Amino acid sequence: MSHNNFFSYDFFIDGLFGMKLFFSVVVISILFMAAYTTSGMIGIIGKKKFKDWWGVYLTNCSVILILILLALSEHISWTYFLYIMVILTTISIHVALLIYRSLRTQFFSLLIISITIPFITIIFASETSRILSIGLKAFGIGGNEKVEIKIDENRMDKGELLLLTPANIYVKPYDRNGTKIYSFDSIESLYVGKDINLTIPTK
Repeated sequence: MSHNNFFSYDFFIDGLFGMKLFFSVVVISILFMAAYTTSGMIGIIGKKKFKDWWGVYLTNCSVILILILLALSEHISWTYFLYIMVILTTISIHVALLIYRSLRTQFFSLLIISITIPFITIIFASETSRILSIGLKAFGIGGNEKVEIKIDENRMDKGELLLLTPANIYVKPYDRNGTKIYSFDSIESLYVGKDINLTIPTK
């Protein structure tokens, strides 16, 4: 929302259950990503023998290599690569400390991660928005999907769907900057699809 300069009150009030479900899925997805990418940190901090953890290290190195190749081929930016690695490494280190270190160390780790993660998401605002947009797109409620909104028989607007809430539709117009908000009560229909041509003017 901050990345696109708008705030949805109804998303936090009327869509509370959906919001909790969405963020739960995002958190679980990030934990899975950490398991495949940086979970070797758990073995290192736990001083595990290499022969017992070689499969984990091999998996981590393979996934990191794939990410590096994606960055080299410009499918993802190096900033995005750095953002992913910092977040996943931080999570893996915290999990390792929860398993192998004292309660005092666990407390300080939780305190540090509570400060660093929000700070990182602010510094890498664009990359954070990209991660969340993937989740929104998967749920079909945003993520810059192409959208066509029929206001009435003589008017139709289109653009990119930023967020779909129980009460409103937040759209980035195809022909201007900013965010346009539509109430469900003020439109006739809504269509989301990749076949929408945003270059053709609306009626």
